[in-house]
Amino acid sequence: MEIYIVYDKNSKEYAGYLFDLISTKENIITTFMSIKEYEQTSQITSENHIIFIGNNEITESKVKFIPEMEFSEYGINYGWLGKSAIAYVEDRKLDEKEYKSFSEYATKINKKFKEENLNIIDKIPSLFKWIMLFTSIWIGGYILYSSSKTQKKIREQQYTILINTFFMNGLEKFLGD
Repeated sequence: MEIYIVYDKNSKEYAGYLFDLISTKENIITTFMSIKEYEQTSQITSENHIIFIGNNEITESKVKFIPEMEFSEYGINYGWLGKSAIAYVEDRKLDEKEYKSFSEYATKINKKFKEENLNIIDKIPSLFKWIMLFTSIWIGGYILYSSSKTQKKIREQQYTILINTFFMNGLEKFLGD
């Protein structure tokens, strides 16, 4: 059996991770390639399984034809139709309650999971926000930077858990369809 993993520039690392996980299985040949390489290749046939990783134009075009996603929680999604699967993280921030649920789920999936401090700005007292606004623009900039850095870490966590969940719970079903 042959599987192609297709990634965009933001998901290459996670495609590599899925590639490594799948390589632990016997009798599966796995290749991973960029979207550009995929669009230029003619060696993929209807006999091959293809997994598209990332929130990009291909996954967006395929999601509308998948009747029901196999997994869709915490901003992470995967599903398939025939031999074509998609796995992506939604382009949105998790609120505090959803992130708490996600971190509980993630701890069950990956023992190395480390919860991030979410919504730093929301934890600052209102009076301090006003003082910051009028007197210390650079502190506000630092907090925004810290918040965006936290969001980047959360996105990385979501992709890692997405790949783990797909590999553990979805891959066999996908290959069996």
